[in-house]
Amino acid sequence: ALDISIAPLSSLWDFSNLSIDDTKNVRVDYFPLSETDDSTRVGLHHEHTNYYYHIIGDTLWLTGYETSRASMTYVLQMPQLCFPFAYGDTLCGNFLGSGQFYRRNSLNTEGVICVKADATGRLITPYDTIDNVLRINSKMKYHEDRHPHNYVQEEKYTWFSSYCRYPLIESVLVQIIKNS
Repeated sequence: ALDISIAPLSSLWDFSNLSIDDTKNVRVDYFPLSETDDSTRVGLHHEHTNYYYHIIGDTLWLTGYETSRASMTYVLQMPQLCFPFAYGDTLCGNFLGSGQFYRRNSLNTEGVICVKADATGRLITPYDTIDNVLRINSKMKYHEDRHPHNYVQEEKYTWFSSYCRYPLIESVLVQIIKNS
């Protein structure tokens, strides 16, 4: 569970003018990876990508993903969230993965991720106003072994409410940094 109750309400996020096209809503499906152990291993299907997760103790780990072009298995799994996660909590870790690109080229990646519950407040959407919202900031930096001097930097903000198990809104900024 995400614990919002102990944090001071300090922020206002107004997305009331956000244009939402209901015909392009993203479908997310969760599915068990094993008939015998569906409580700790799950998959998520989102926009032509399957993501695979494993819950170990109190932590949710990303174990890999598959698209039509690439597949990745994290040998050193990527931490996503720890339960309970409250305002001010931080979770950081390294990750290491190997896979294939177009089923014929090897793909190896390594990086670091840091997840922090950095703000609480009120979220205004085109449909509703929600109090006691927790914002989680994820920063990730990684590179592939074929291009060790170039790296990808990703920053994601996700807004959660204690009454909904899925994110209310999510924004992602991805930058490719080329060192030459």
